[in-house]
Amino acid sequence: LAHPVRPESYMEINNFYTTTVYEKGAEVVRMIATILGRDRFRAGADAYFDRHDGKAVTIEDFIAAMEAVATPLPQFRRWYEQAGTPLLTVAEERQGDALTLTIHQSCPATPNQPQKESFHIPLAFGLVDADGGDLLGAAGAGSGVVLETAAKVENPNRDGTLVAHLTEPHTTLTFNAASAVLESAEVSFLRGFSAPVQVRYPRSAKVLRRLASADSDGFARWDVGQTLVADSLLAMAKGQPQDNADEVLALFKTLGDSAAQAPDDGEAKALLAAMLTLPSERWLLELAPGTDIQAICSACDALADRIADAFDWLTVAAANETPGSYQPNGVDMARRQLKHRALGYALRQLDRDDPQRAVDMLCQNLREADNLTDRLAALQSLLAMRSLSEDEKQRHLEAFYQRWSSEALVVNTWFAAQAGNPLPGTFARVKALQDHAAFDIKNPNKARSLLLRFTANARNFHAGDGETYRWLGDVTLAINGFNPQVASRLAKTLTDWPRFDAERGGRMRAALAALGEHELSKDVREVVDKGLGAA
Repeated sequence: LAHPVRPESYMEINNFYTTTVYEKGAEVVRMIATILGRDRFRAGADAYFDRHDGKAVTIEDFIAAMEAVATPLPQFRRWYEQAGTPLLTVAEERQGDALTLTIHQSCPATPNQPQKESFHIPLAFGLVDADGGDLLGAAGAGSGVVLETAAKVENPNRDGTLVAHLTEPHTTLTFNAASAVLESAEVSFLRGFSAPVQVRYPRSAKVLRRLASADSDGFARWDVGQTLVADSLLAMAKGQPQDNADEVLALFKTLGDSAAQAPDDGEAKALLAAMLTLPSERWLLELAPGTDIQAICSACDALADRIADAFDWLTVAAANETPGSYQPNGVDMARRQLKHRALGYALRQLDRDDPQRAVDMLCQNLREADNLTDRLAALQSLLAMRSLSEDEKQRHLEAFYQRWSSEALVVNTWFAAQAGNPLPGTFARVKALQDHAAFDIKNPNKARSLLLRFTANARNFHAGDGETYRWLGDVTLAINGFNPQVASRLAKTLTDWPRFDAERGGRMRAALAALGEHELSKDVREVVDKGLGAA
């Protein structure tokens, strides 16, 4: 279903409102701000509103306003015209006192666009020493590092981050220094997610761990950490040697130490919570299409267990308890995120070694928490405990429902908590909940909370012999008659079939084909036909 940020055509306008249009479209606007700089982008925005306030406008009008105060952007327009996600392939070479990066940009073929032209990609990067200190730009003045490249390079914020404008298929960046400063220096790549691209930059696990621990840029730290963990998980899923397992555990121990004493400014704790989150199974499958999704899930569980045993996560959770009454502000939200991430690991260990302590903690949270975030996290954790009986879980579920049955939005989270349960038996529970008095398949929020949430539950939705796929086809067909938008969103789950192994992907495609044999709304028909045509 790949399409440009501005699709050339559509069968049904409701299918136009995709993640690509909204989220990638926002990233494209942010790239313009990066290319122009803060002041010129503000001037361009002012010109845009002065010219077009109250009028129907196009992307060309927006770009023209930006060009009027800055520079022509003809090549940048390809971000709106070409489908697919660009890939930056990076080769690093060290020779003497020089460090050279050779960057190749490409974009895979997509329907109706077999060949792609080069994009204008703003690449933010830095160079950091062994302690994470910046060696480039204004922050690196005096380091003696000199950059040589044919690309246009700027230092827009007068700090340690440079922005190179990649406009050619190949770009070379060479760092030179008169001393041995480059021997221990590492490249901090794609800082601040300066462009919505994929990166293939082979580096050792030791280097990735060092950057994940010390890089001064938050996004770059998170990104290399995810890369390190993803490499380990995919090797485990494929039965390959675990060469970087020790580096992964060492990283999580470092993150645990940092989380126990992180400054209470919100940003630091939010970053740590994100870094302590394992990559999603869906993203791992995107990195390695054709890998057995159940093997990926098993690898994630095995690594989570090892992380749980490697650190005292209860100490981290205790250090991030929210003082005073509930406040919906950024600092407290970050504190709760970090606490729940630490508790997730702690509870995995307690579920094996001291399950009663885990139950007592979670029940106390259900009783005494002054916010729904903590209560819902406690309920989800109870449902995920392997040591707890089904009868006991049902008792907690019923008590939660009775307390909140008058709050429709809370009941939606109650449905979602059960649909997202990673343990076996969830599919049967979801089917039973379709008959629950509080569930109304004609209510879009109810349908999303139960049905769509279950399709994101990789451990259960992709288990078995394809019964879940056939069930999804039946549910989609039922909803198609009165809510084509929700039905098309459900059907899109099956269009992912090319990413999966041949057997599982074949079952998903068969369910999609069976759905296509029926009379469908334009919303669903477009999704089904394009999905069946995917290669």
